[in-house]
Amino acid sequence: LDDISITHLSFRPEFTSTVELKQRFLVEKTEQSRQANVIAAEGDARAADLIDKALDEAGDGLIELRRIEAAE
Repeated sequence: LDDISITHLSFRPEFTSTVELKQRFLVEKTEQSRQANVIAAEGDARAADLIDKALDEAGDGLIELRRIEAAE
């Protein structure tokens, strides 16, 4: 006997169900990670807007304050 071919193979329903559940979990995990990245990017954009507004209102005082804080 030199060669064997398996032409039909099936798994138990429990195994198939488990694999499908794992795939659904991975898809959901990826989607939530994507949503978290979007929320973080929106937060960064909002922070940049607030800093820009503060610079417009206070002039270079904020930059000078950050420079002093960084030097300490």
